[in-house]
Amino acid sequence: MEKYTADDFRESIRALESAISKCEKAKIKLKDGSPQKKWVNRQLEAFYVALAFIKKSKKKYVREECAAALGTLELSIQKCKKMLTRFIEPGSHKTLLERRRKAFEIAVELIKREAEMNDTLKTIATRYSCRGYTDEEVGDADLAAIAEAGLQAPSGMNRQNWHIVVVKNKALIAEMESEGMRVLSEFPDKAIYNRIMSRGGKLFYNASRVALIAVKEAFPKGAELIDLGAVAQNMALAATSLGVDNCYCGLAVFCFAGSKADEFRRKLKFPEGYGCGLGVLLGYAKEPSAPHAPDKEKVTVIE
Repeated sequence: MEKYTADDFRESIRALESAISKCEKAKIKLKDGSPQKKWVNRQLEAFYVALAFIKKSKKKYVREECAAALGTLELSIQKCKKMLTRFIEPGSHKTLLERRRKAFEIAVELIKREAEMNDTLKTIATRYSCRGYTDEEVGDADLAAIAEAGLQAPSGMNRQNWHIVVVKNKALIAEMESEGMRVLSEFPDKAIYNRIMSRGGKLFYNASRVALIAVKEAFPKGAELIDLGAVAQNMALAATSLGVDNCYCGLAVFCFAGSKADEFRRKLKFPEGYGCGLGVLLGYAKEPSAPHAPDKEKVTVIE
């Protein structure tokens, strides 16, 4: 979905919600069994499927439902295009039709893409870094599955120099966040601090759960960071597959860069000799976003 932006997704959600509202009102006035009411009901079913795909909803649809939605959406796109030819001058009605057409097109691409990809590739392709969470909490079963996925990561010489700590304690999360922001605020270069402040001033973006991956230095030095990346990626992809939005948080290390470092290590029960390597934020997005666009120029194939 590299050609679409986060704003495109937000606008598409509004356009679909508007279309759904219009259809819901229209079907009340239509006679049961009439062709018009059958078409409106067909549109509603397709629009709800489209909205679920664009919102990255947890709701899953079977192949038959997706196929039916595709047919209706593609027909709706054609109807929008035909209606748009009637407008010469710009206006609110023309803008609304253009937004709906684009929303339908994005949904069609998403549905087709899912049909063509296996589950692992879908998860990789749809995962994005979420930097804004609702207050909804991630359940214990999902947290356990995400942590176990991290434990299943590969490591050099099978050393497994890691320890995953899942933090549910909101007071402790707030305390770590406050300390991390304090440390960042005292840096001579305020670039990182100002960036976080521009995004709401929350180091963890209001995530309901924070998973910290503690690591122990390996030989050769730095090898543990390769293992750390594998653990974090497993956890992030597992979270995405479960409908849990997530974000890597390298800035979590700043919570341990001040006077409270030992206190936090003790409260978090880090094993002796382990330090914070990375955080993985877990929760549910306030607004869906798009993954970054893959730069295919960064791949070279040597025959």
